[in-house]
Amino acid sequence: MDRKNIPVRQRSSTFHAVTYVWNRTDLDVLFDVCLPNQLAPGNTPALPVGSRYRILTQPIHQGEIDAHPHVRALRDILPVDIVPIDGSHKRFAAPGSYELMHACQRRALQDAFEAGAAVLFLPANFVFSDGALSAVVRRHREGHRAVVSTALRLNREAFLERFSDPRVRPNALSPRDLVAMALPHLHSDTRTMFADARPFSAFPLAVYWPVGDEGLIARVLDLHPLMVDPVHPLLPGGTVDGRYLRDTVRVHSLVHVVADSGELQMFELTEADRKAPSARGTGASVWRSALVAQECSDLQRAFWRSHPITLHAGEVAGARWQGAKNESEAYVLRVTRLSRHPRTIAAIAKWPKMYWLFCKRRDQYITQARRVARQMARPVERSRKEISRAARILQKRVRKSKLLRFR
Repeated sequence: MDRKNIPVRQRSSTFHAVTYVWNRTDLDVLFDVCLPNQLAPGNTPALPVGSRYRILTQPIHQGEIDAHPHVRALRDILPVDIVPIDGSHKRFAAPGSYELMHACQRRALQDAFEAGAAVLFLPANFVFSDGALSAVVRRHREGHRAVVSTALRLNREAFLERFSDPRVRPNALSPRDLVAMALPHLHSDTRTMFADARPFSAFPLAVYWPVGDEGLIARVLDLHPLMVDPVHPLLPGGTVDGRYLRDTVRVHSLVHVVADSGELQMFELTEADRKAPSARGTGASVWRSALVAQECSDLQRAFWRSHPITLHAGEVAGARWQGAKNESEAYVLRVTRLSRHPRTIAAIAKWPKMYWLFCKRRDQYITQARRVARQMARPVERSRKEISRAARILQKRVRKSKLLRFR
């Protein structure tokens, strides 16, 4: 379809709050943490009349979800739909595949288009501050067609242990309380993207400047789309962030970026043993950030450049906060300058692989030279010609290894 001829949707007046749950672990987290958390007064009860809550899941889980007390409590607030999704296709079962999540998101958006509703994406492994959804509704009434926010990963097991404390009220967590509870349990994937991390992430979708135990300043490329009310009724080919937001909303001013956790905050609960790819260097890598930024949409890059995001458990004041913000500004400036030279970035990106090949070949030559030396040292009768030939081979291997070492 020609983009110029794509119809324009009017702003919706209702919402479809959508979650998708597929395995036993996520189902338990949904029941024990997410639903009690979303029942907070400023979350699902704040949605306008006519909104719905939709749970996309496997057919075998329908009965269990329908009978759960928290789902019944949710039904006292707004209608709940349990939508069966056929996940038997082999492409959904591939390790590390996000195809099933993409299929659920497409189904949710298609149903929302037909109902004339906006979509709230509430994954079953997310925890929200009280008032998060009421803040989204308020921004939507102001005219915004999307709301995006950070969703830092937490160590699921450690956070749930803290969350199970009887003194913690899941439906009464202010943004500051949630940030204070989450900061000690940041996932190792998140920590590899700290500006002073050792080692630093090999694929930094964000960079974080910590401010002691008070919070951090973040520059994030993959902001989570918490709410989407598409201007154009398009379905995503992959994820709903990045290029999908660019194509369906287009105008930057229609997307609200949550730049202060005091407005709302959410975190993603991730299993502790999930490993993130990391490099060997220490500290934030300008060229790696520039390389990742090249793969993102212009909308993501614009938000990354213009929105330093503050996560804080207390007041944001003092020299340390200002210093972290200044460091983030300087880093963004360096990445932006490098991004103007895509060929340079591509050339730099090849160096890690080239260096690995260089080391591998150098080691091979050294191993071969040592093997020849061992053969010469054996107490075996050899002719002068054989000894001379072996010596030449040894000299050639050693010379080649030295040249590789200093090349």
